[in-house]
Formats: sequence, C-alpha cells, structure tokens
Amino acid sequence: RLTRLRQRGGRPDLFVTPTYVGLADDYPPWKKPCNPTDGAKIFVSATPYFCPIHLSHGKRSAGRMRSLQRQVVKGLQMQGFIETDEDVDRVEEIVFDYMPDELAEIVEQIATGKVVEPVPPRQYFPSIDVPDNYPPLANPSIIQDDRYKGAALKDADAGHCFGASFGMRVDAGARFIRTLSFCRRRRRHRVRGRGRMLQVTFSRPRSLRPFAIGSQCHFGLGLFVPAICEASS
Repeated sequence: RLTRLRQRGGRPDLFVTPTYVGLADDYPPWKKPCNPTDGAKIFVSATPYFCPIHLSHGKRSAGRMRSLQRQVVKGLQMQGFIETDEDVDRVEEIVFDYMPDELAEIVEQIATGKVVEPVPPRQYFPSIDVPDNYPPLANPSIIQDDRYKGAALKDADAGHCFGASFGMRVDAGARFIRTLSFCRRRRRHRVRGRGRMLQVTFSRPRSLRPFAIGSQCHFGLGLFVPAICEASS
C-alpha cells in the first residue's frame, strides 16, 4: 500500500512502485550468480557511510586516528555479513579529484620511477604553504558503477589531499551530490558531518544482496550494492 514518500523542505513526494513481494532470500536478482572472479566481491556505497564512533582519540592523542577500515569490518561482523577479518580484502574511499588528468599523469610518473612519493599536494590557492607532512595521492581507478565515473580510490585510513571532493553522480552523471547533502534527523538524534563513499572488496564472492552498516543504517545510510553486477543489470 506504500505508493509515495513525503520529503521535507517543500520538495515533491517520491512515487514508489513495488517490484517484488516475497521472502528476501528468494528474490531472483540476489540469487543470480555473478562473475565468480570479481563480480560479487566488490561492493560500493549507494549512500554515504557514517562511522558510529568518533575516529579521533581526543586532544591527548597527538592527532592519532582510529582505523576506519576496522570500524567497517566490525560493522559487517556485528550484523553477521562476515565471520572473520580475513573475509574482507580491503576497504577504500572513493574520491573525486578536481584535476583528474593531472592526477593520472603524476601517478604514472610515480609508477615509472620519475617521481617518488610523497608528492607535494596541488593547491587551490598559491598563498597556501605546502605542509610538512601530507598523505599519499589517490589512485585513478575504473569503478564499474555510473555513480563514480572518473573517481579515484585511496586507502580508507589515509589522509585527504588538496582538491578532493566527496559524493556521487546521479542522473547519468549530469549531477554531483556531495556527501554533506545527506542527513538524517530522528527525534533527538542527528547524523552530522561528512559521510564516506567507500568500496569494499571481499576476499571471496558473496551474495548479491545489498547490505547497510554504520550510523543510521536502518534509515538508509551506509547502503552498499554490488558494483559490477549492479552496473550491468
């Protein structure tokens, strides 16, 4: 009987149409086998992931941060999606670079030995001094999902370089939505801050069924879908 979803802020209602009625485990698209080598091993964010804890240790930690990958793995374990840490190969953050061609050229120079990391970050404003320490550059990567055409991947626990944008593409790539645009407020609880768009690679193929982890995952945040299978369907 659910035919529309109301939106706040004067935005128009969303009209919805049921596509399947039955048990989740019997839903055909989730049972269909995918590419056994990489299809169901790679999942990407459909909505931003919000970590349920503060990654900072506080003022006395000298800037030391908790591992985001560890929190993602822990969330998968708590909800029964995986059994051990070894079930997850790696967790990477998806970012958009403001000069992707330049980034690709620098990464190629690093690969051929012409440049050695760390590479000084590119800056928006010449007046900004280059910091003493800076994180490694993200690596341009082909992500099999229309949401992330032209995106790059970085270690989820590494810092961010200048010029990185966070979000995803919609309307066949015509619009870019930043993660700051996503927010959930329920009673006295509100998700604040910038979410993370992630790519999770499992050590072996898993069910095509999407999953959600992190803060407010029961309200639609932290949703992951299979990248290659979803894009080819």
